[in-house]
Amino acid sequence: MNIRAVVAAAIFAAVPAAHAQWNQEPTSVMGVTLGAPAASIPMCPPLVQSNPDSYKTPSFICTDDIGYSPQTASLKGIPFGFSRGGSVFFTNGAIASVHLLTGQVDYPRLKGMLVERYGPPMKTWTSQVTTTAGAVVSSEESTWSGPNVTILLSERARRADLSRAAFAFNALTAQAGADRAGENKANAGKL
Repeated sequence: MNIRAVVAAAIFAAVPAAHAQWNQEPTSVMGVTLGAPAASIPMCPPLVQSNPDSYKTPSFICTDDIGYSPQTASLKGIPFGFSRGGSVFFTNGAIASVHLLTGQVDYPRLKGMLVERYGPPMKTWTSQVTTTAGAVVSSEESTWSGPNVTILLSERARRADLSRAAFAFNALTAQAGADRAGENKANAGKL
């Protein structure tokens, strides 16, 4: 199961609570507007071999690989020193979700930042993650849900050492789920 499917499933599970009043519901994440066209994210400056400063991370959010995949791109310039990177996922050329990854050791800081900015989570539960060595460890999962945006915070995102905050634009996430269901049905007929 790919990361989009996992996040979409968690977001769909949280959507019934999406009609609750949420005064801090975001419209953008780190300057990336959810639901906006993919082209609204600036391209990172090109790397120039003769200019060593060009290898530094830009001081603004940008991407260097829109077009690598029509459905995903990496984000550069994430302003947190503990970040392990970020990604943006597209549906029909629009920004469906933004994901921020950190080491699991930084999970308390990430959760603290989200609570400070968006208030306490609306729902929290515990799931389990199996490590590659076969150990089963618990993972705290939290969601914030509004009519337009859902945030899913995972203490352990598919790996025991990695945490993720996913900011999803509900309409596009639902559309992507419907598109995948239709694709699965069409592919099932080919079996």
